[in-house]
Amino acid sequence: MVLHKLLDYTAKGEVEGGWGPEIPAERAQWRAFLDKLVPFPLVVHNGTTLYKDADYADGSTVAWDSNSDYGISRYAAVFPAQLVGLESPPSVQALGWNTVKILNDAFGWISSGGLDMNFPAAGRTVPRGREAWLLNLFTAKVNQTIGPNGYTECGAGGAGLESIGALEGIHSLMLQSHEGVIRVFPRWPAGSIYEASFQTLRANGAFLISARWDGAAVATPVMIHSEAGAACTIQNPFEGALCVVDQRTKDKVPTKTGHGAHVSFKTARGGGYALAPCA
Repeated sequence: MVLHKLLDYTAKGEVEGGWGPEIPAERAQWRAFLDKLVPFPLVVHNGTTLYKDADYADGSTVAWDSNSDYGISRYAAVFPAQLVGLESPPSVQALGWNTVKILNDAFGWISSGGLDMNFPAAGRTVPRGREAWLLNLFTAKVNQTIGPNGYTECGAGGAGLESIGALEGIHSLMLQSHEGVIRVFPRWPAGSIYEASFQTLRANGAFLISARWDGAAVATPVMIHSEAGAACTIQNPFEGALCVVDQRTKDKVPTKTGHGAHVSFKTARGGGYALAPCA
């Protein structure tokens, strides 16, 4: 769970890169609380399993489509809780996407809370083959809600800063890092019209990532700037072995390959690294 990872990461001395206070007694109690949390409840709607909303205080069940205009209570496991992602088992990924898709379809992908209620969770769970559909949908909903001054208006006042949060949905198609591994263009569509690039998008671990998509694959090199000097783990964005070059010394950096094509290497505070297929 993300909360367990956060608890570990903030434990100075317990893990590499930890920065938090050393308070073992309280930390053990916090971990015990997390271990006792129950799983997110589920509900079956028309034969499809979804994340379930809360129940009323009297024990009665909230209808699946009530509060559909504020669906975050249903797919919070995906975003912002960040418990569902590309590291999750396929069944969990499908559960997250089905919840996001069905609930957003119920109110046309525009909620009164702004577009940020719809697209961040979608960007984290969209299946392969639906990336272009999601990008086109995002464009359509922005055009549907934007005014002459560039200010979006979504229903009962949800706009402006709230809808700016929808950009996380696009960022998640370009870069993900919330599961302890950096993924570059994990869900970006193929085709020459989808050539794209980004500069210094921030990833967990105080890394700034720059990369380019050439329409078919991740282009070389992928650049990483390490602000804090933490260990870096990235899913190999290329075919074949991955080589990492220190931009200051021009030396190759030792790497370790793990499951799922994950490649880990140590960084120095303020260091820059170029990632490309080994020659």
